[in-house]
Amino acid sequence: HGMEKAVIQTGYLDDHAFRQAIAASDVCLMPFRDRIANRGRFPGKVAEYLSMGKAVVTHPVGEMRKLFEDGQMGSLAEETAESFAMKTLDLLKDSERRERMGRAARHFAETDLCWSSLAARLETFYRALPRS
Repeated sequence: HGMEKAVIQTGYLDDHAFRQAIAASDVCLMPFRDRIANRGRFPGKVAEYLSMGKAVVTHPVGEMRKLFEDGQMGSLAEETAESFAMKTLDLLKDSERRERMGRAARHFAETDLCWSSLAARLETFYRALPRS
């Protein structure tokens, strides 16, 4: 598909360089295979991608399924390299859709992932626990 030169494998990046790379990216990728270790975790990279308003391609595992199943902020790929590549290419070819997803991602980060929202949800959870 002619994408060989468009993908840059950077290796390790410090925080500043990592954020610059995300800012320069059209689509952010989070390969998230169905493994026990992935089913109950939320990768920090995804929060960075969303806060920077980027569409994400990932797999439907654990929290990733919940976040991306409606297609508003990204695409879920089957657990094959071909599916992951096709979902990525689809987004790269559709700038309008990608930008719409990016706006939804940024809005989600500003509302659902902001500290005040997270703290309020945690407080609600604590208050709902049975008292001993």
